[in-house]
Amino acid sequence: MRIPRFAATFVLSIGLLAPAVAQAQDVTVNQGDLIRVADHDGRYNCTAGFIDKENGRVWTAGHCAYEGANVFNGAGVPIGLLKHLYPAINPNHSRRLSNKDIADYFFHDTAYVQLNQGIVAGENLYSGDRTYAPEIGDKICRYGATTADAIYCGKVLNVTDQLIYATDLNTQGGDSGGPTWVPEQGYTGQAVGSFTYRSSDGRPYVLSVIHRADLAGVIEQYDEATRGTAHYQPSYNQLLPSFQRVANRQEVFGKQLPSAQEFDKYLREYEQAKARISELEAQLEAQLENQGNQPQAPDNTAELEAQLAKAREDLAVAQAELDNARENRELAKKLEQQLQQSQAEHKKYKAETETGMIIAIISAILGLVAAVAGWLSPQIKLPF
Repeated sequence: MRIPRFAATFVLSIGLLAPAVAQAQDVTVNQGDLIRVADHDGRYNCTAGFIDKENGRVWTAGHCAYEGANVFNGAGVPIGLLKHLYPAINPNHSRRLSNKDIADYFFHDTAYVQLNQGIVAGENLYSGDRTYAPEIGDKICRYGATTADAIYCGKVLNVTDQLIYATDLNTQGGDSGGPTWVPEQGYTGQAVGSFTYRSSDGRPYVLSVIHRADLAGVIEQYDEATRGTAHYQPSYNQLLPSFQRVANRQEVFGKQLPSAQEFDKYLREYEQAKARISELEAQLEAQLENQGNQPQAPDNTAELEAQLAKAREDLAVAQAELDNARENRELAKKLEQQLQQSQAEHKKYKAETETGMIIAIISAILGLVAAVAGWLSPQIKLPF
């Protein structure tokens, strides 16, 4: 049975934002951290979804705040400004909006925090640095700052260009923008909300909504004029599985960029595929020569040609995997170099700051000593 109607629950947390009294020193933002946003419409809690170290960005949900809103960490330290991937679209994150307005915005519900200078882009502790395009039936997991006591996992029910629909992932207010990932595969996108359906007897069924990862901004913007705003509609039976609660993140960790061992595996598979092609080409050449010299000899040319075609397909696959691994290794090297540079600049900034503070303290002490000495010393009048 298809579900004819839905009620959308917009996931965000409306809480008081602590004043930004802390200093932006030794501040690192990691995946899953609580982030707080403030704009002209209010103050909200959200979750850091994906750490883009190369560009100094933290991906989260678009409905967390408007374009250009100030973003703080949990301690109230300003960490950056919110930037929308689709800035022309107004984020409908106000509770005053209708369920339909909220549901329509899910298609555009992605944004990132451009980190301030001196704020360190940390680690993707749950999904790993690799991204992944999920498939229907995949196990998918979520982490949020509000439900930080555990990781919640479910099953992918449907995937579109912009959105991923999954079974109940127990998303609560403040978990918006948090990371989702497929274990042993990688990051899939940011949790943005859910639809709650009710059966005739009042029993609730929850459909989780995730905006797909789009770090490079290549996903085509959803065109409401031509596509409408119809969401995937599951059956009640598809929503029956309850979420899985996982306490140890290592049990469902995503995936990092290729390791040296993984790269070596791809390289060996590529070399073996090339050697296999050379072997089959030599056999085919010998077979053709044998047919010319001995017309009555068994003809297995067709079989060799089929094997050669299959070997060339295997080579193409191995070549693609090797090229992808090389690109990822180069990216990993670049990210490591940028992280080291960022850490060096941060240490320099810290040293200069501490030196300035020491000089200021010494100057203040000397000034106080001079003032006390002047107060205790006799007044001397100069002869003019």
